[in-house]
Amino acid sequence: LLQNSYGIIEKMTLNQASLSREFALIKVQEDLEDLIVNYTDVYLDWVFSYGALKNLKEQEKKALDQVALVEKQLKRGSLEPLDLAQANQNLSSKRILLIQADDLFSRHSKRISSLMNGRVSAEEVNLVPVIDSLTALEVKEADALAYIYDSNTYALLELQEQILTLDSLKS
Repeated sequence: LLQNSYGIIEKMTLNQASLSREFALIKVQEDLEDLIVNYTDVYLDWVFSYGALKNLKEQEKKALDQVALVEKQLKRGSLEPLDLAQANQNLSSKRILLIQADDLFSRHSKRISSLMNGRVSAEEVNLVPVIDSLTALEVKEADALAYIYDSNTYALLELQEQILTLDSLKS
């Protein structure tokens, strides 16, 4: 009887097994949450690269208009050739940025497509985000705090403390 202390050691083993199961369930939930966060990051990168691409297309159009306007003013004699060179340089820089943004958006689109289809494709992907306005993605502070308090991290810490307590009682 004294060696087993009325079954306390066996109960502690059962309690530890139960806590280990809860710990495993929380770990699976955390892994799922990490997957969702990863998908969300990929989606947001895709949406933001689309927004940047749209903005750079507008900037290129404005730079083209500026070059046309400077050419007209140069013909009238109100501007110097240096102004035209600067306008062309601005247009060139906008086009370089547009090419980079288009490449980035293309890479993000391929990544989104591979996540949606489950396979990587070498084909050109023509996907466009549904959300044009990013204001729908705002999170209120109260909602964020509620999420943090309800998250699995606190439950995981409590389980670890209980397991450590049981381990120390066994010793």
